[in-house]
Amino acid sequence: MIKKSSSLRLAIFGGSFDPIHYGHLISAMDCLEQIPLNKIIFMPCSRSPFKKQNPQATGHERLEMIQLAIEPFKNFEVCPFEVQSPAPSYSIKTAKQFHKLYPQAELFWIIGSDQIAGLPRWKDYAELIQIVKFIVVPRSNYPFEKTDYLIPLPKIRYVDISSTEIRERVKKDLPFFHLLPEAVFNYIKKHSIYIPNKIAHEK
Repeated sequence: MIKKSSSLRLAIFGGSFDPIHYGHLISAMDCLEQIPLNKIIFMPCSRSPFKKQNPQATGHERLEMIQLAIEPFKNFEVCPFEVQSPAPSYSIKTAKQFHKLYPQAELFWIIGSDQIAGLPRWKDYAELIQIVKFIVVPRSNYPFEKTDYLIPLPKIRYVDISSTEIRERVKKDLPFFHLLPEAVFNYIKKHSIYIPNKIAHEK
């Protein structure tokens, strides 16, 4: 967990990260430099409330992969708060926890523009936007207008990579080395994650 400070600009980057890939890292670095921010906390969820199935990799595996991926970045950290909490994961619970820990910090939440239309369906949405401001990473065909709590990233490098694509390539025994950090690639291969018929349940 990060050290407490009275002058933090802290962003939470939530998601399944099943697995983390270069697209996540590039978006996070753009946010860090362009806003700018002091820290970005990668927050893998236990399970999204909008999804019926758990991520295919376990919470422990996803935490390990994130830690391997962000090792070279001194301003990136990973937090187990959501994967250690009962599913589903609600952003308001996480935001309140961080606001309690860092009451003087300016809190942000990183999302893609494809998520904006669904924001009003997030649990306690009206309260959530009083706690965090959303940094919006543009996605193709998902334009949006800036508001007091939606901050557009001025310049973004589009990286057309998805975790779903990586999982499918693993299942089909296709190359995926080029889509994520070498340490994460080696971890997936070593632990046979995403291999067909491998059971991966949250413990």
